[in-house]
Amino acid sequence: MLTIAPVGARAAPDDLGVLEGRWAVLKYEQADAPDRIARAEALERETAELAGRDPRAETRLLQANALMLTAEFLHSTTSLKKVRAARDLLVETDQVQPNNAAVLSTLGSIYYEVPGWPIAFGDRKKAEDYLRRAIAIDPEGRDTNFFMGDMLMETGRAAQATAYLERALAVASQDSVGARGRRAEVVAALEKAKRKRR
Repeated sequence: MLTIAPVGARAAPDDLGVLEGRWAVLKYEQADAPDRIARAEALERETAELAGRDPRAETRLLQANALMLTAEFLHSTTSLKKVRAARDLLVETDQVQPNNAAVLSTLGSIYYEVPGWPIAFGDRKKAEDYLRRAIAIDPEGRDTNFFMGDMLMETGRAAQATAYLERALAVASQDSVGARGRRAEVVAALEKAKRKRR
C-alpha cells in the first residue's frame, strides 16, 4: 500500500506519479488523519513547485486537485478561496492546453459542486458545457462519465445519469488507491441515482 511521505518531503521534478499516489492515499484512505490539513497543504506546495517546473496539463491538474483536497478538509471560508484558485488554474490551463478531458471534467465538477451566487460562483450551465466537452473528447473515460453522471443526478436527471455512471463503472482500471477510490465513488453515485429513479 502507498504511504504518505512526511510533511515537507519533496518529490523529484519528474515524479508526478508519486505525488498523485500521495494525493490518492490522503483523499481515499487517510481523510480522517489528525494531520490531514498539514499533509494536504504540504502536497499543495509540492504540486505547485512541480507545476512551476513542468507546466503540463496533468501536473497543473494535480495542483488543482491538491488545492481542492485542502479545501475539502478545511470546511471554512478559506475553502472557497482555494476552490476558486483551483478553478482559475484549470481555466488558464484549458486556454493554454485546450481539449484535455481530465481538465474539462474537473472544471465541470467544480462548477456544479460549488454553490451559486451570492454564496459562490457555482454555475450549472458552465458545468454542463465543460462536461459535454470532456465527454466529446473521451466518451468512454471513467472520470468523464462519472462527473457527467454525478452532475446529471445532482441536477434532477437521475435517469440520464444512470447511463453515464454505468459506463464509468464498466471501465477497466488499474489496481491503485486512486482507481479503487474513484470506483467506490462511482458505485455510490450509481446507487443514489437508482434510488432517485424509484
